[in-house]
Amino acid sequence: MILQAQTATASFLLPVVIAWASAFLGLEGASRVVRSVWPAADTARSGWARLDLGIALLVATAIIGLGQLWTNGTLRWHWPGDWDHAAYAIAQLVIWSPLPFALWLRRQRAASAWTGADHLVVRLAVGFVLGCVAVTFYLAVRGELSRWPAIAAKAFTWHSLAHAAPVYLEGVGIAYVYVRLQWVVGSWVAALIPALLFAIAHVPRALEAGESAGSIAVFFGFNLVFVTTLLLVLARYRDVVSLGVVHFCMDVATGAF
Repeated sequence: MILQAQTATASFLLPVVIAWASAFLGLEGASRVVRSVWPAADTARSGWARLDLGIALLVATAIIGLGQLWTNGTLRWHWPGDWDHAAYAIAQLVIWSPLPFALWLRRQRAASAWTGADHLVVRLAVGFVLGCVAVTFYLAVRGELSRWPAIAAKAFTWHSLAHAAPVYLEGVGIAYVYVRLQWVVGSWVAALIPALLFAIAHVPRALEAGESAGSIAVFFGFNLVFVTTLLLVLARYRDVVSLGVVHFCMDVATGAF
């Protein structure tokens, strides 16, 4: 989630919170109807929990470092026409590549980062419905329901679809670090640390966009509190597939990309 300078107000933050609350309420309802899907498959605590935590922190550092290479232009490739969107998506996959490599290295399942192919169709379908619900609440609270057709059209452009990969991988990355922190330090601290990394990771983009120090501070605090809470609730469902779709829909609605 990339928050914009002009949205550092209650008129933006409150609708976002309400929209996500509606998504979680919907997922809670879905989990009670289809009990075999949620919570999604998980991996038992590693026998080398501290080693895995160390690897996770190295992975996070590597991702942030590769992200800086993209920010300074080293990994920011440009291809002609619509192929430029493919170049962007490939660069993002390169940035996030340390994560699947670490899972492969430790022979750990994708489920240990709250993703995977189990019940994939159901999880994607539920995520799409909840994404539409969340966007509807967001727009309704802001009095902007007339924007729905434009948002729906924007969601299926190459520009938006190219951003689907990093949006999804953000969730996977946060879950990956959270699970390994939880093995060692417990749920609350485990939620706070990835939230802090998430908030820090968005500061360079804000600086690049020329946002004021006040706006950056507000968004930093919001991301910190919001992602901490999000992780604690997300741990109940262990699913970044469904909620990744919601994240994507909300990013389209809020103009995050």
